[in-house]
Amino acid sequence: MQVLSMPAPIIQLLERVPVLGGHVRRFRQGLPPRWLFKRSIVEWTGQDRALLRQLPISYRVFGAYCGLYFRVFPSAAQLLGGRYVLRVITMLQRGDGYATIMIGKYTVCLDLTDPRFLLVVNELRRQTDTNLLAQILKSGDTFIDVGANQGAYSIVAGALVGSSGQVVAIEPQPRLAKAIGRSFAASPASRSTVHQVAVGKTNGDIALIVPLAYSGSAGLYRDFSAGDGYREIVVPLRRLDDLLHWKNLSGDIFVKLDIEGAEADFLEGAAEMLGALQPTLLMEINPRALQAANTKIEQLKNQLQTLGYTSYFELHDLSNARPIENLDLSHRNILLRGKNQRGR
Repeated sequence: MQVLSMPAPIIQLLERVPVLGGHVRRFRQGLPPRWLFKRSIVEWTGQDRALLRQLPISYRVFGAYCGLYFRVFPSAAQLLGGRYVLRVITMLQRGDGYATIMIGKYTVCLDLTDPRFLLVVNELRRQTDTNLLAQILKSGDTFIDVGANQGAYSIVAGALVGSSGQVVAIEPQPRLAKAIGRSFAASPASRSTVHQVAVGKTNGDIALIVPLAYSGSAGLYRDFSAGDGYREIVVPLRRLDDLLHWKNLSGDIFVKLDIEGAEADFLEGAAEMLGALQPTLLMEINPRALQAANTKIEQLKNQLQTLGYTSYFELHDLSNARPIENLDLSHRNILLRGKNQRGR
C-alpha cells in the first residue's frame, strides 16, 4: 500500500523539470480531494456493473481498478491511488465530457470532467443526503435548488413534486448548469428550469472562483475557493426576488441553500420572497466559507429572525425545534421551517 502513496513526491520532483514542469503542475492542481475516494463513495464503480457499462470505457477502467483494489485490500477504507488514476482518465478523455445514464428510476446527465460525479451517483443510488426531500416534498410543491451543482437534489425533487409541481435549479458554473438542463430534458417529471447565475443582494456580473480539483468548492470568495489551482469566470449575479416570478410558485416552497459563504447576501436579495412565502429552508452552515465572506453567525441569525425564522432543526432530530439564538458555527446542514403564511 505504501507504493500507491508515492506519486505525490514524484510529482513534486517532476515539477522542477523544465518544459515538463508546467504540465505536471497542472496535473497536480487538478487532483481531486482525497476524501472523495472513501470506500463508501467510490465502491459503486467496482460493484455496480449496470451503471458502469453506461460510462465511457476509460471510466470502466477506473471501476476495474477500484474493484480490484478492494478485493486485494478488503478492509481498506480509502481507494489509494484512485485520485491519480481518475485524473489521468479525465485528462485523456475525448468528446464533450458528458454522459447521460439511468440510476434506478432517475435519468441524470453527469459532467465526467468534474470528479464530483462520483458523489452525485452515490447520492442518487443511496439517497443518504437527499432522503430528507421525501419527508417534506409532495406532489404539486416547488423545490428551489440554490447551488445545485450537478443537480442530484433537483432530480430527486422532480420525481417527488410531479407534473403539477416545479423545480428551479440555480447553478452558476456553465458546464454544471448545462448538465442539469440535459437531465431535466431527459426526464421531464415536473416543470423544471435551470438558471446559470449566482445569487446575491444585487444584480450585475461577478467573478466566480472555480477550483480545478473539485467543483463543490466553487464560490465568490477567494479565501475559501481559490486553492492551489483555480480559474475565474464572470457569471451573472441576480437577486432571487428579481430572478423568479415567485408569486406564481405552486404548492409549498422548499429552498435548498448551498452557496459557500454567500448565504447572507442571498437572504438579503430574497428577503421579499422569504418574508412573504416563508418557505422551508435547508441551509449549509460552513464556518470557513462564512469567515471568507466576513459573515458573523450573529448577522446570519439576525437576518433569519427578521425574516420570521425563529427556530431551526438539526437533521438528525427533526422533532426538536431549537431557538435560532442557539445556532452555532458547527459545519453541517440545518432545516428552518417558515410559518407558511400562504395557508397551504
